[in-house]
Amino acid sequence: MPTANPAWVARVQTESSEEASNGDKITDPKLRNLMALVDEAAREKDLKSLGRLCSNDCVRSQQFVLWQNPGALDVLSTLIEKAHRTEGELLPGFVLVGGNSFTDADSAADGKLLGATSPQDYIHHLSGWATSFQSGTGGNLPPEHWTGLKVWAANPN
Repeated sequence: MPTANPAWVARVQTESSEEASNGDKITDPKLRNLMALVDEAAREKDLKSLGRLCSNDCVRSQQFVLWQNPGALDVLSTLIEKAHRTEGELLPGFVLVGGNSFTDADSAADGKLLGATSPQDYIHHLSGWATSFQSGTGGNLPPEHWTGLKVWAANPN
């Protein structure tokens, strides 16, 4: 795995101790590095690099289709840099809940960031993109392994 430029790592690292206490700080250096590399590739519209950063279970041909949709890489970069996140969690997390309203302040803030009035609005009327990063290094996960990036459409239609 290449090493990300420290400036890109800083973009994805939340420094506020208040936010860190809420689970927003990414502590795994491998994960910060991966997110920084993906953020840079997304901002540069570098699909070849994004393909190399795919997770083991990521079907690159499916990912390329998603990434080529207008605004998809901008949403990916916004999620990496600004959405509320914890290690191994889906971004934005509210796509798993769905429904007509956000369930907490973090979800509402992410919805506002993405221009959504509800999870359902984001899934059905806006891009509906979600992503996850996993290093396989915490909790009750399988043995440590590198899984990388995976982006999916919450609404495949």
